[in-house]
Amino acid sequence: MIESTEGLTFDPERHAYAYRGRPVPSVTTVMRPLYDHVYRAVPRDQAREAMTRGTAVHKCVEDYEKGRGYDEAYSGYLRAWAAFRRDFGFVTAPTAIETRLYSRTLGFCGTPDSVFSGVVIDVKSSETPSPITAVQLAAYAHLLREAGVKIHKRVGLALHDDGTYTARDYPDERSDMNVFRSCLAIYRYCEKLGGMYD
Repeated sequence: MIESTEGLTFDPERHAYAYRGRPVPSVTTVMRPLYDHVYRAVPRDQAREAMTRGTAVHKCVEDYEKGRGYDEAYSGYLRAWAAFRRDFGFVTAPTAIETRLYSRTLGFCGTPDSVFSGVVIDVKSSETPSPITAVQLAAYAHLLREAGVKIHKRVGLALHDDGTYTARDYPDERSDMNVFRSCLAIYRYCEKLGGMYD
């Protein structure tokens, strides 16, 4: 399993990263304008509930993969994860699971959910993966390649509490990475204006 980037720290209270003491934007921070657009009609309390559930599902999958106990309240999502692994033939341990990485070339960081046999997977607890998951996965693929991991496929995976899942392949990585680079350019411009992303 690959290790997190040395010198990269994460403050979970503020959901803030720093590389060697200097604040750096995460993939989700850079993509904030896209999230704001896609989820603009979702009421705040519903969005908070979905975020809480998503965090719990991620923790459950991570704990399972690392051989730790997990919250039984999310066992349906875990059954969906196990079914996905079985159906896709991922029988070995993941190359990476919730591994924090920093891009020295582009100056951003992120935590890809998991990688199996060159496939980077982003786990969601929604009905289906959002179209912007493709952009998120392009950024994660960039981070992983910088860390020396070969990536040939990106999959958005929506786990459901009834033990089923919806998987979506995103083949157009070049276009998706161009969108991420555009978001990163806007983020850098806003930083110069006084950090409207704060």
